[in-house]
Amino acid sequence: MVRKTEVNSSLSREDWLRVALDVLNERGVDSVKVLPLSKALGVTRGSFYWHFKNREDLLQQMLEYWEWELTDTVIEHARMLDASAEDKLRDVVTNVLFQSMDRYDTAVRAWSLFDGSALKTMKRVERKRLRLLAELLNQIGLDQDAAQLRAQFLYGYLMSGIAVAGRPTQAEKAGAVDQCMEFILN
Repeated sequence: MVRKTEVNSSLSREDWLRVALDVLNERGVDSVKVLPLSKALGVTRGSFYWHFKNREDLLQQMLEYWEWELTDTVIEHARMLDASAEDKLRDVVTNVLFQSMDRYDTAVRAWSLFDGSALKTMKRVERKRLRLLAELLNQIGLDQDAAQLRAQFLYGYLMSGIAVAGRPTQAEKAGAVDQCMEFILN
């Protein structure tokens, strides 16, 4: 459920994007509208137009924010780690599971079924994610074909496997990380 912010006078573009993504997640893209978002944030529509030209601009920026915040930051973090490829892969899996980095993926995927821009962004994000996973698996020692296949399995699990389990505890998430790593690497 979207909550009003305590400090309305200094809303950032990111505040609007986070609330819009939450609405997307809860009710779909048709519910991402200026007036309801303004009300949810406890501000006038003027605040919206300070950050966005119009609803289409908001929707495009939502996609860009989703790509950056929930994909590019994970990839950058993994690549900057001074660690083995296996530890980097473990870090990616841990980040996704513990930080819920997939939290908007289902909503964006549903949106992409009827919106070309969302589809283009989703495909680009999936390519980036799969490329990183395959790259790390290849560095661990798998040949290119095996690395790509296992990357697809791992990606599929990360995007759906844990979601099927409901709201796992921290211990269940940690166990899932270990099981994932064991399955993918053996």
